[in-house]
Amino acid sequence: MDLVVAGQDDSLIDQLSFKLPSTSTYAVERRLVSAYASGASLFSPDGVRVARFTLTSSEGWLDPSTLRLCMKLHNTSATDTLQLASGPWCLFSQLRLLIGGVEVERITHYGRQHELFRHLLMSNDWNIESSVEDGTEYNAGSYPQVQPKVIGPGQTLSLNLTPLLGILQCGKYLPLRYMGGMTLEFTLADPAAALHPNSASQSYNVEQASMRMATVRLDSALESSFSSMLLQSKKLPFNIRTLHCQEQALPASNTEVSVSMVRALSRLAGLFVTFIGPQTYVDQNGATQQTPATLRHLHKTLLNPSATITGVPVNAADENLMSWSLAIGPKTYPEGQPSSNIAETFSLLKQTIGTYDESIRTISIHDANYRNDQFVVGVPLQTVPNQAFSSVNTRSGDLVVFTAKNLDQYARQAGRIFVHMVAETIVELGESGVQVYD
Repeated sequence: MDLVVAGQDDSLIDQLSFKLPSTSTYAVERRLVSAYASGASLFSPDGVRVARFTLTSSEGWLDPSTLRLCMKLHNTSATDTLQLASGPWCLFSQLRLLIGGVEVERITHYGRQHELFRHLLMSNDWNIESSVEDGTEYNAGSYPQVQPKVIGPGQTLSLNLTPLLGILQCGKYLPLRYMGGMTLEFTLADPAAALHPNSASQSYNVEQASMRMATVRLDSALESSFSSMLLQSKKLPFNIRTLHCQEQALPASNTEVSVSMVRALSRLAGLFVTFIGPQTYVDQNGATQQTPATLRHLHKTLLNPSATITGVPVNAADENLMSWSLAIGPKTYPEGQPSSNIAETFSLLKQTIGTYDESIRTISIHDANYRNDQFVVGVPLQTVPNQAFSSVNTRSGDLVVFTAKNLDQYARQAGRIFVHMVAETIVELGESGVQVYD
């Protein structure tokens, strides 16, 4: 061992290095700025439903990690209380990002996807800390240990929302002056998707909406070098991870499902699958029953549709019977045989989480909820976890099919399936405009 160690290079440890850290004097000024919605200042499900914000600057570089949507939610009922299904993300059904008129990201089923990726798949402590901004409050009886606040008749609640956009995690400052305008479009969801099933009031407005952010001004020398580079037809490339969602209705009394992906992607890093229940189901006696609201909420429910062997006696553990697999051409995930138990499904979910955000280490799901209404299937598809561009290419003609069997056909029946795809995308900013490669 000594011979091996002797061949290594010595380096000065930080505690003995007295070299001062590098500076960034070329960053002249940092500003906290706001942008307001164009065309309207009041938004509601039965009025103006699209809030559009255009970010421009003649000299500032946007720090995308600071971008926030700030707003007030006004309960317009004079007699009833209002309660969101979860955080402020439930207010929205879609979010679009356009740069120079080119669509860079479109997040459909926005409330559901934000609930999944920025609530349930985050740590419990993260959710408790975020409650200061997102209109939730601590509740030891739930998990995650937060619940949406109740808004009194005629009252308002201030909310902050960090948009679920891959560009916010790109780690690059964005040159607004070269982008031809950066536009964010938030589309309001229907009240049934936005509100808690127990919310008495169904009437509300979104008021005083603005985008808050930080911009950095560079000195003239560095700014000129970027301008010169772009004038020489060079590009400013960066990669992002964005989300695509496919939804499919399932036939009544189904016990298995097979879904083919309709969108091909050059780099598919991971795939998540969630379910919600139908409006009604037929019970064992042939009678039509209403599915509980907690098992069919569009933005909140992530139903576990597995058929179950009930443990005996009452305190014995139940066993879930659902099995699933993903096929991409001739290859299956997992290989050999489908995942056929909840322990393996949860293990694969934890592996897949890093394909969207590698900073996530623990999540806000525990056993009882995972078996009930916080169930997510995850399929990791990267060759090297968290390594850029090591994902699967599905543009070569291979059919991508997700299959699940042994589903419950009664009270926990699956009515709709959602496939959330994490895709790696390259964005190039140039003097002639923006190009997106997905």
